[in-house]
Amino acid sequence: MLFRFLILVHVCAAFPLKCPAPAQWSLRARSYCPDPSKYFCLKNDLINGYSENCTVFDFLQPGRKNVLRGGLDADICSFERYQPWPIKFYTNVSTNCLFLKYKCNEEGQVVYVNGNRNIDRSCRCDYTKGYDFLIKPQNPCFCEPAKEDCSCYLKTCPKATDKLSSVYFIYEPLSNIELREGETVTLTYELSVNKYPVSFLKDNQFIAETTNIKKRVAGRYKKIKFRNIASSDAGKYCLKVEDKTSMNSHLTELLIHPMFTSKIEPQICIEGNKLHLASAVYADNIEVKWYKEKAQLHECENILIHVEKYQRILTIEKTTVADSGNYYVKAGKVEMRIPSNCERRPLVDVTIMESLDTKFEIETEEENVHVQWFYNGKEITESTERRQISRLQGRVHTLTILQTRLTDSGKYSIKIRAYNKVVELNVKGILCTISFRVKR
Repeated sequence: MLFRFLILVHVCAAFPLKCPAPAQWSLRARSYCPDPSKYFCLKNDLINGYSENCTVFDFLQPGRKNVLRGGLDADICSFERYQPWPIKFYTNVSTNCLFLKYKCNEEGQVVYVNGNRNIDRSCRCDYTKGYDFLIKPQNPCFCEPAKEDCSCYLKTCPKATDKLSSVYFIYEPLSNIELREGETVTLTYELSVNKYPVSFLKDNQFIAETTNIKKRVAGRYKKIKFRNIASSDAGKYCLKVEDKTSMNSHLTELLIHPMFTSKIEPQICIEGNKLHLASAVYADNIEVKWYKEKAQLHECENILIHVEKYQRILTIEKTTVADSGNYYVKAGKVEMRIPSNCERRPLVDVTIMESLDTKFEIETEEENVHVQWFYNGKEITESTERRQISRLQGRVHTLTILQTRLTDSGKYSIKIRAYNKVVELNVKGILCTISFRVKR
């Protein structure tokens, strides 16, 4: 007898858990948890899958996401996703970082920069195949897909033999850089290729290297470094690339703020009087040092150095002719020169009667120093019959005007290096009274 047996076997097949898509997240949370705000579905590294639960709520800073490794742990966004600042990651909102990076895979597009966990990819058009941007982006070298239209089109050159340039700027300095006098700054430019000569320009003029300006042009990175930057370095800079047709980077303007906020004019003092030098710095915590020529000055019985908030003050209580010279106030690597001249016989304004002799006289510290006399801005180059220039014992310099006339009135000055002193001569006329006797 033939028996037939029917065996029924029940098989239950389970599918791996998949977390709900954002559109279904709220529906799943309400159906699965008594408190939907505590629902999460996260990657579980222990089972290499996903787990959901209703026990906890947490958040992380932008660019990070939660995963399960026995408990909640932080991990960075995957390579294909990002979460921009200031959007935080919440466990009850999503499994992954919220945004997918743009793929830069439309016609003619290639990846410019892959971005990071906070920033989307940027794209460029493949110039090597003749593509260019349909709409010029804010930066001529790349496009930001979340903000701009990154479409590319196949560009044809007017001549069949022409090709699109292979050089472009990948990185350029900021448009405006503010610095304090004495600081150091480097302007860095990155090019796509390194096969064309370049030059650095300031206000459209070529920049030569100096002790404080150094250039580096090897490789794709082109750099110019300014040390101990000065107010004269302020201006607009760019890098010029000498391709078949020259190309310039955008302009970078250097704004230089002075270390010293007040300028000290050349000083004149009379022997035995005080010499008072005061300068102002931009902040009250700036330390300065005082020098005469190359020798640093320190406080002593005759020299006082003190601070009054922004003011830095040097006082010589009782001067001599030997105190003449160049003084320097230094803050860090920035210095300011203050020429000073201490006179024994100072030039002074003169008022004199017509036909008398006039004498201007000054005594210098150094012997045989070169001096120049001027009348109304015009140099008196040599002695004449009425104007005589003399030097006594190498230090006393004299300008004598014999039988002074009314026409000799005016401004006289003497120049000794940076020292320039101007005085005025005022000649008074002689009044003559004539009396007549009338006979009746």
